[in-house]
Amino acid sequence: MKVKNTVNFNETMSRLISSEVSALNSNSDEIKSRLENNTPRDPRGKYPNSSLSLRESVVIQEATPKKRYIKVGYDKQHEHVGRFVNDGTIYQDPQNQVDKTNQEIKSDIIPKIKNNIRL
Repeated sequence: MKVKNTVNFNETMSRLISSEVSALNSNSDEIKSRLENNTPRDPRGKYPNSSLSLRESVVIQEATPKKRYIKVGYDKQHEHVGRFVNDGTIYQDPQNQVDKTNQEIKSDIIPKIKNNIRL
């Protein structure tokens, strides 16, 4: 028995995956800049010329066809400092820069990503 008007599933899925990856990667720079803007500066200026600046240590891991997600965060040298600033310590209140960035992404960037994904 022959079936008419069939769709090649593999071809459709590969187009969907490539569209999804390109939509994610096209918005990754905007997500990075939002996290940089939400990351607080050192208020006392204790480390003005040091490598401890969190704003300059934000990195992106872009999406691939096998890993269809992006990671935006701090590099390995500074991620522990970012965790202390974000979550707070016994001496410091939490700054919540990651939560602020997540809320901005949900309201602004995710609709853009959804509009860019096409078959």
